[in-house]
Amino acid sequence: MTKLSRAALDEAGRERWERLNDSPVTILQIGEGQFLRGFFDWMIHRCRAEGLYDGAIAVSQPRPSGKRKLDALARQDGLYTLVIRGLRMERLSSAKKS
Repeated sequence: MTKLSRAALDEAGRERWERLNDSPVTILQIGEGQFLRGFFDWMIHRCRAEGLYDGAIAVSQPRPSGKRKLDALARQDGLYTLVIRGLRMERLSSAKKS
């Protein structure tokens, strides 16, 4: 299995990653938990995809226990996989986003 990192991205993904890294940080996110990454960061990702936002997020570690998560994210170049499950048009739906 390939580890998730910038090296695992295709050319288009690497170009998006480079653009994001070159963007100015305009949001300070206090906390690195799953809810923030799965909800707030996903909404920012969607705004970037639609051309509504062109900044980046800096994540701070409010608790000592968060260091492990931030170190793991750094090893993956800030990339992670988001699995979305729920109902869409009254049918079960599942999507995986990296």
